[in-house]
This record gives sequence, structure tokens and C-alpha cells, in this order.
Amino acid sequence: SGTGPAMVHYIEYIYNDENHFHIEELLDSCCSLNAYKEALAEIEQDQRDINYRNAFGWFASSDTTNFLLADGEEFNVFMMQKTNFNSGLWQQIDKSIHDVKVNACYCSILKHCYIVDEKSNIKEVQSCDLPAQEEAQELAE
Repeated sequence: SGTGPAMVHYIEYIYNDENHFHIEELLDSCCSLNAYKEALAEIEQDQRDINYRNAFGWFASSDTTNFLLADGEEFNVFMMQKTNFNSGLWQQIDKSIHDVKVNACYCSILKHCYIVDEKSNIKEVQSCDLPAQEEAQELAE
């Protein structure tokens, strides 16, 4: 709760007792994001004469491990244009979002580390090491 930059080491999303460290994994678990991505790919193949991303919607996600966040800066984890094509996906996201718990672990430039949850509860921690299972997966990628 100070001022100055923070090094965000990871963001953890918990949905249905499953931990996710990437927003796309969470959105596939709760809302079938991969089915939407596959449908977009099919449209792109079938209708090459239109800008399918403008017509049907685009999405962008950001890596949420080890990034610097300046004081007062916002960081968009996921953005997606709303269209008629993806309205079902948006409805599922809106329905599921309240069941997602979030923990972000960050450290100040003075090496004081904290975990903050989706309700802005802050707890000081020794460090922001990734949980062991995620660290092993990161190394495998």
C-alpha cells in the first residue's frame, strides 16, 4: 500500500478449486475459450475475404509473470471486443467471474513482498516464489 513501482511475480486465479496462472487457462476452464478460438480459426479459413477479427471479435491476453507495474499504472490481463458472435462467451464470463478468486504476489523495490486478493486484502509474505507445480510447468514450456 505504498508508492512506487512493484514487481508483480505472478497472478493466480482459482476457479472450482483449480489453480491457474495464465488467464487463457482460466477462461478455457470456466468459459470454453478454446472453443471460441477454434471457431475464429475456422471462420478465418472459410471466409478469407472479410476481416474476421473485426466482424467476429478479437482477444488479447498478457503474460502475468514477472512484470513491472509503475505507481498508478493499470495492466490489462485480458481484452476482448464484444460482438454478436462472442456474446455467449461474454455471458459465460459474466456468470463465472464472481466464482473466481485471485491472488497477485508482488514485491516493492525495497524487496518487501505481498499477496493481494480480489478484495484488495493485503498480506505480507517472505517472497513471491511461484508454487512448485507451476514452476515445474514454466520450466517445461
